[in-house]
Amino acid sequence: MAVATHVSRVSKEYAPHGFSVMEDLNLRLTNSVAPATGNEVVAYVEDADIYIETAQLCITAGAGDGSNTAAFSLVYGDNDGSFSNPVTVVAAVQSSTMANNAANNLTVAVPVVPLNKVLRVTWSAETGTVAVLQMVLKLRIRRKA
Repeated sequence: MAVATHVSRVSKEYAPHGFSVMEDLNLRLTNSVAPATGNEVVAYVEDADIYIETAQLCITAGAGDGSNTAAFSLVYGDNDGSFSNPVTVVAAVQSSTMANNAANNLTVAVPVVPLNKVLRVTWSAETGTVAVLQMVLKLRIRRKA
């Protein structure tokens, strides 16, 4: 049985690279004091590879200040307790280039996170006078059905 031409076009738009189940992950990150550094596990990819469609970071205070140089990145690594073989998904982005209380779009360099990997966000210590105390990381992901 032949499939209509528009069906294949639609499936490519809504299921890029074979990833079809879409969901949003929202992670609230809080630093109790500044300067602070941190690592926070976002997800453990256990049932299928995932495709990160978009990544956004919202900072309530501390972004957009030229003296503020905290950096954020998203990385995945092995689930072996030591987070070996890390791969950078989103390269370090300086908070000074972001706006407060806005969804700052992050560039996803490596969108596919393989099965059995741990995905985590890291942030560096503040070097300015304004502290990044509360952040929300939003990821729109797709996984294979």
